[in-house]
Amino acid sequence: MKHPLNVTSEIGELKTVLLHRPGKEIENLTPQYLKRLLFDDIPFLPAIQKEHDYFANILSNRGIEVLYLDKLMTEAIQQDETRISFIEKVLWESQSNINGSYETVKDYLW
Repeated sequence: MKHPLNVTSEIGELKTVLLHRPGKEIENLTPQYLKRLLFDDIPFLPAIQKEHDYFANILSNRGIEVLYLDKLMTEAIQQDETRISFIEKVLWESQSNINGSYETVKDYLW
């Protein structure tokens, strides 16, 4: 077999994939969430980052465009209108208007 990893679909070949490289959020996992996330133990961050990087390199070497969520988000919020809209939506969804904190947090993040 030429490629040990074979990605196919009923529609066609995979051309682009959106990934998130595991980060410090892994270190915040608690035992109560492990089973639900299909982990036996809290993962060792350097090991899963190495596995992720290997996987991303395999995809890239096969001509698949690898996009990273954090980089796309950073690029998107460089635009003032997008950043302001994003902040307003996050604050609204978080129901953060306790004691007038909505405006204070919004002003701080702008």
